[in-house]
Amino acid sequence: MIATLSILLKPYRIRLLGSVMLASLTTLFHIALFATAGYLLAASALHPQSVLLLWIPIIGVRFFGMGRAALRYAERLFTHDVTFRFLKNERLEVFRTIGPRYLHLKAQYGQGAFVNAVTHDVDVLQFLIIRVITPIGASLISTLFVFLFLSHFSLTIAMTTLLLQISVGLIIPFGIAKFAKKPAQVLHATRQSFYTLLQDSLSGMSEIKAYGAQEQFLEKLDSMEDTLYDQHRKNANLDGLSLFSENILANVAMFIALIIGSGLVLHGQLLGVYLTMLVIVSLAAFEAQNGLPQAFVHFGLMKKAFQHLQAIAATPCDQGQESAPAVTTQHDSITKKPHVTIKQLSVTYKDRTKKALDTIDLDLPFGKKVAIVGETGAGKSTLISSLLAMIDHQEGSITIDDIDTSKLSPDTIRRCYSVLSQESHLFQTTVEDNLRIGEPNASQSDLNVASRQAHIDKRIDAMPEGYLTLLGTLGTSVSVGEARRLMLARTLLRPAPIFIFDEPTQGFDPVLERNFIDDLLHIAGERSLLFITHRLYRLDRMDEILVMKEGKIIESGTHQELLALRGYYAQLFDLQEQEISCTLPSW
Repeated sequence: MIATLSILLKPYRIRLLGSVMLASLTTLFHIALFATAGYLLAASALHPQSVLLLWIPIIGVRFFGMGRAALRYAERLFTHDVTFRFLKNERLEVFRTIGPRYLHLKAQYGQGAFVNAVTHDVDVLQFLIIRVITPIGASLISTLFVFLFLSHFSLTIAMTTLLLQISVGLIIPFGIAKFAKKPAQVLHATRQSFYTLLQDSLSGMSEIKAYGAQEQFLEKLDSMEDTLYDQHRKNANLDGLSLFSENILANVAMFIALIIGSGLVLHGQLLGVYLTMLVIVSLAAFEAQNGLPQAFVHFGLMKKAFQHLQAIAATPCDQGQESAPAVTTQHDSITKKPHVTIKQLSVTYKDRTKKALDTIDLDLPFGKKVAIVGETGAGKSTLISSLLAMIDHQEGSITIDDIDTSKLSPDTIRRCYSVLSQESHLFQTTVEDNLRIGEPNASQSDLNVASRQAHIDKRIDAMPEGYLTLLGTLGTSVSVGEARRLMLARTLLRPAPIFIFDEPTQGFDPVLERNFIDDLLHIAGERSLLFITHRLYRLDRMDEILVMKEGKIIESGTHQELLALRGYYAQLFDLQEQEISCTLPSW
């Protein structure tokens, strides 16, 4: 862990050094202020013949007092600047690392793990600089200077103060850290479970209300809140214990300095005017260790958060992880009308023996319209994920213009596709921002054309702010059909040669579904099309239909050919027609 953190902090080493030096100077000015003030009090008590004899300590008190305030401000500014720079880069790195593997890791760790990782776990890392590196560095430097200063007057006082400082800065923190280890683990695990339950509760609120399960979920959340409170209380108690111990030992150091110093004054080995200064310095010296015990408490939380981030980042995702492809210069030769070919493709998910895809073949020259049908779990979505380089395949190959996708970067592969899936999402932002996800550089004219093609332009014009209207819980609500048409407009904006429509009409009634599919097929135009569905509407307009079952293609052909075959496709079609006839009203 230490080696990894050293690598992460290497770009900030100059700023970290500046932060430590400023913190050290702030502490030393604090000690010097008390030392000078102590000397001034003692010297004033001796009633010097002229106030001019006190001029230097008076100036010193003012200088160190103003300097301490200025240095404290500079130290906080510098330390927080480097901390925020570090957090920004680490949060981006977390997104870069786990973002492409989100779907797989979500299934393995749960939604709460990701909410916890990108929010709390990254935020906890700020303690690394603010409460660990900077205080420890400043403590080491300040303690050295204090020891050298005190040893000039009395080596005994210097050694005693040093030993007590080591107790406060090292022995007590290690003891505190030992007791804080278990609360940190429980706190992290409970917070992750809490985020998961909260996410589920918000997402499934309609079902919770429908089944009257509000109290059940509230009780679970309340129980987790109690656990979080208990662990925070334990950490707060440890913080209080550490502060109490620090204050006790600081006062012990002061009294020991007073006793030893008094003896030195009585034996004529120390001028009496210096006694008050040494006693106060012995007490003020513990400013260097201020917060170190709490730092070890926070270090336990930070260590757990860092280990969690490392565990997620290092999780081997056989499926769902983007491998680092050996990118060649051949990707520049991909044409604007790509020809996609799948040969003997097989995919097996981790910890499963049955293949999700089994020897799949697919030929998709530019302009061809192919439908892939089958019931839920047939492997349709896995096939699309393989095409989009979201998962790896163990056998077979996928080529684009005769170039194996293993030699292409994921971004190069995905530039060939524009996807509208059943899981497409509308973000809580403006209509314009939602559409521009498909093409960030799209002009207003492009937005208008895409909206018109998707038959959503009139609805957008009727919104309060048009394309600048906020969507989602923060703004205007849209129906399921309107949301799908907005997503379709976003898909159309992407200048990709191949459309992939994955269950785009999920939740539609038959009439709306037929109209929507007609619009999709019309819009596809000359582009290639992969239409994934388990409902067999308008498939007579497809060039080829592939029927999947349990990861295999069991039938292929046109709509008429498959009906004439009287096989699995014909059974699905007949069953669907019966369902429709049962739902249609009779007059």
